[in-house]
This record gives sequence, structure tokens and C-alpha cells, in this order.
Amino acid sequence: MDDFLSLLDEAPDTTELTPEIISVPSVDLRIFDDFHSQINDLEALVILGFGDIETEKDNQDAVKISKEIKDLIKAIEDERKKAKQPYHEVVKLIDGNVKGLRDKLESIQSDLNHKIKIYLEKKQIEILAKSQAIIENNDNNENSVMPEIMPAVTVTDSGATAKLDTKMEWTITDFKQLPDELFQDRKEQIIKAIAPYINAKMKAGITEISGVAFTQTTILKTK
Repeated sequence: MDDFLSLLDEAPDTTELTPEIISVPSVDLRIFDDFHSQINDLEALVILGFGDIETEKDNQDAVKISKEIKDLIKAIEDERKKAKQPYHEVVKLIDGNVKGLRDKLESIQSDLNHKIKIYLEKKQIEILAKSQAIIENNDNNENSVMPEIMPAVTVTDSGATAKLDTKMEWTITDFKQLPDELFQDRKEQIIKAIAPYINAKMKAGITEISGVAFTQTTILKTK
């Protein structure tokens, strides 16, 4: 092992070069200032100019203003996306570099842990064999000491340990038999997850799905 570690000191540096540096722009919220005044103007126009809509002209004016509001919402959203884009690039750069580092380390650790696991499994077989021998040869000996079934291997200079352990795992065999409270507690999450499927069926004209009720409501569309 010492000979192997000494080779690392002589190995060439394989550290990847630092990728291109992206400067982070400062946040200037003044780009939204004009929107504030436009919104205030529209709000005043709606509050002061409209009570109940009673005539065709009232309706036409209201529809026109509704369209202006809709267009303004889109303009604000477009500006938001434009303002966020440089920061998305920075986040992608950071995440990409960290992922490369983490993936490489996890791959190295996984290979090493596999070797540790094989070694400990062999040790466990040896210990179980010794335990069986103690049981068979010393049934009446109360002073017999049983060896530890799952030994830990400790590296004394760092305190690191490795030990075989067991864990419980589960898999769902029948969704229909799951308790109701499991679904009720996560109702919002479940609805969000299945919404694309149901919406696609509804768009295709399919309105008969077991467990789903379809209702038709009236909505106002402006363009």
C-alpha cells in the first residue's frame, strides 16, 4: 500500500483546466420601473372608469383594457426571463463543474467500497464459521465468547470505519391496497403528477376515466 501511495506523488497532474470564467452581472431592478407606472394607470382606469358593464360600448372598452393587461403581463414575463438568463448561465457553469467533481469522487468511492464490502463479507463468513464451531464444541461452556457477527474495520489514524450492516427495503406490490391516508396526505402532489395525463386525455376528447369526474365550466378568453 505504501509503495502504491508513493506512486501517486510521482503521477502527472490530471486536474482539468478551469473553464471559462463568466462574470456575474449586477441586478438592476430599474428595468421594471416603467411597468409600475403602467400598472398604476391601468388600475386607476379600471377602478374609476368601470362600474357594472351595461352597454356594448362599455363591454368593448373593457375587453380592450383586458387585452392591454394581458399584453403587459406577457411583456413583464419576457423581461423577467431576459433578466434571469445571465444568472442561469452562471448556475449551469457552477452546477456542471460541481457535478463533474462529485461524479468522479463517487465513482472512485464506489469502486473502493465494493472492494471493502467483498473483504468484510469474507471476514463475516470466517467469523460465522468460528461461531458455529464454538456452538458445536462448547454447548455447555458458559464462558465461551461469541465473536462479533459484523466486524468494523477502523483506521486508527483517521477514525474512519467501515462495517457491514443491513437495511430494510420496500416495493409497492399493489397500489389499490395502499391505505387511503397515504394518498390523502399527498393529494396536491398526486394531482399535480397525474394532471398531464388527464389533460392529454381530455384534449383528445376522452372524458371517461375511472375515478375522475369531468365538469364543464364557463370561462372568459381574451386575445
